[in-house]
Amino acid sequence: MRFTVRHDNSDCNFAELNAPLVAALQSEPARSALVAAAPSVRRFMDDLGATRMRIIPYPLVIDRDEFDRMAEAARAMLEAQTVVIREFLRSGPPERLLTEFGLPAEIAPFVNWEQLESVEQVFARVDVLPTPSGYQFCEFNVDSSISGFEFHDCYQVMGEAVGIPWLAGTPRPEEQIADVVTGAFHQGGFDRVVVCDWSSRIGVGYFGFELLTETLRRRLPDVPVDLIYHADYPQRWLEPSAGKRTLVYRGFMHEDMDDDYDFITRLVGSGASVINLFEAEIRTHKRWMAMFWEERFASLLPADVRDMVSRYLPHTVSVTPENRDRLLADRAEYVFKFGHSSGGHDVMLGADHDADTIAARLAERGPDGWLAQRRVPLAECRFAPEVGAEPVPHHVVLGLYVLGGECSGMNIRADRGSAVVNIHQSAASGWAIPMDADERRRLIERVQAIGPAARERH
Repeated sequence: MRFTVRHDNSDCNFAELNAPLVAALQSEPARSALVAAAPSVRRFMDDLGATRMRIIPYPLVIDRDEFDRMAEAARAMLEAQTVVIREFLRSGPPERLLTEFGLPAEIAPFVNWEQLESVEQVFARVDVLPTPSGYQFCEFNVDSSISGFEFHDCYQVMGEAVGIPWLAGTPRPEEQIADVVTGAFHQGGFDRVVVCDWSSRIGVGYFGFELLTETLRRRLPDVPVDLIYHADYPQRWLEPSAGKRTLVYRGFMHEDMDDDYDFITRLVGSGASVINLFEAEIRTHKRWMAMFWEERFASLLPADVRDMVSRYLPHTVSVTPENRDRLLADRAEYVFKFGHSSGGHDVMLGADHDADTIAARLAERGPDGWLAQRRVPLAECRFAPEVGAEPVPHHVVLGLYVLGGECSGMNIRADRGSAVVNIHQSAASGWAIPMDADERRRLIERVQAIGPAARERH
């Protein structure tokens, strides 16, 4: 199927949009106020265990209308996944879905097939590339373990320190997740909520689930809400009498598990209800980026969704024996991605490697599972890499969160060097606030009017 509709997104260039705000934030009096505020933000992050994470020294903005259009498209594509999934479930055994995405048969007992037919408990971050003429979606990350939205709270702390409520009126992502969890709690006969992470994540230097746990405790004041690592999960809660009354929010990834499915087998066997079992492994697979362009799947979608695919998704194909040599010859035009990977691993810019190197990587992981996505030009954005520094160009990837169907702002991941932006390597993170032109103008005026009290507060 060939989509010929292509919209121009030139109404919103992320770099140009932020240039006036960055200029104001880099100038006095704002510069000194941000330097004074930085220690309180660092303490906030360190207290949450995010000691290895770097923060962009001020928030950026994104055009509100463009944000709303992207949010609509992201929600529509998650619903489109559901349309395709329902067709699979209608026409054959559900295990066909695992085969389609190259997932191990061992996870079948830990897939909630009913949840796949709804987006009610879907938590997603759509990765978005700013281009000179707009925005392009490059990945769907769909899993209850996603993070990065904690930076919303970091900039709340920063805003309070400098006396600018730049996040006023924007929803906290943790509240949106809590809406889903508390809704599930009230619908079931539960008397306990557990946020469960994997024990190997202790002390790794990144955000955990403390903010979500605190939010749930506030939302459910009369209910025990515990943050538990799997090795410390009480045995008595795994007894059927307690398990069936326990609602679990899964914070660990499938790839975190190193116990041959022992813990998840006992958890599910206890009768506990788990929000997001490993049906998320189906929705998060990168193969969706190609499926939406393939005739047999695209034909199931409404015309307006096909239009959104054309507008926001770079053309993507599955690498096959038939197209492999052509893709390698044209490799400079593509980004090669392994379908079942995360954190920037197994992503290769074709222009950075020779054909033999890419071919060897394709062969390492087997003939199936690789995607080739049309490379799009990136709009470098200039801002300071750290507080008090001068602006420099950055490669930027934005993260649009869809949490139980609701969207807030956008996470920013930025790298001064690599175009493959990886938060686990050298990238810094931030937050982009949706604002219209008048709101952006008023924000700049507030920045320019920061008073001495804010500069001296710390």
